[in-house]
Amino acid sequence: MNKLKKQYGNLTDQELGFVGSVKYALVHWIDFKGVESRKSVYWWLVLGMTVISIGVLILESILTALFSNVPGLDVIGNFIISVACIAFLGIMVISFLSAIVRRMRYLNVQNIAIWMILSVVVPVISLYTCFYLMLIDKPLNQS
Repeated sequence: MNKLKKQYGNLTDQELGFVGSVKYALVHWIDFKGVESRKSVYWWLVLGMTVISIGVLILESILTALFSNVPGLDVIGNFIISVACIAFLGIMVISFLSAIVRRMRYLNVQNIAIWMILSVVVPVISLYTCFYLMLIDKPLNQS
């Protein structure tokens, strides 16, 4: 894991690309203390997770249909699929939040925890934290 962190840590936006950015974000999925100057890491993660989610949804539909035709396996199979989807959703949400927090640290946003809580409670505020802050280039309040 540390090898991957070092491998992707110093690359530019162009050097990372789509696959590299998604790998970087997933390797750092629980890193809330770091700083991320590359806005593309967040946006590639959004696209990557969208593509992966579509694949998981298709796979889930196929497996659910297969398990429903086998007596006894329908309940167990659906339970296993549900647990796997919940785990995937948890990893996805945490990786998005950590990418946003790292980017907000780079942008010198004050009170990050309050912004994140407000983004969850008041969806309109998430437009600011998950969209606007992920688009700007220069840190706020430069001294």
